[in-house]
Amino acid sequence: MSLKLEKAMSAARLFHIADKVVMTAITAALIVAVPVSAVAFLAQTL
Repeated sequence: MSLKLEKAMSAARLFHIADKVVMTAITAALIVAVPVSAVAFLAQTL
């Protein structure tokens, strides 16, 4: 019983870490994409 619970806890911890990594990656992608798209838009209009 306790072994199953431990596995569930470690899985939940891994899922939580993965969730943080995904959120950080999405945030970083947005931070990079916004200026890049703005520069590309300006380059097209010039």
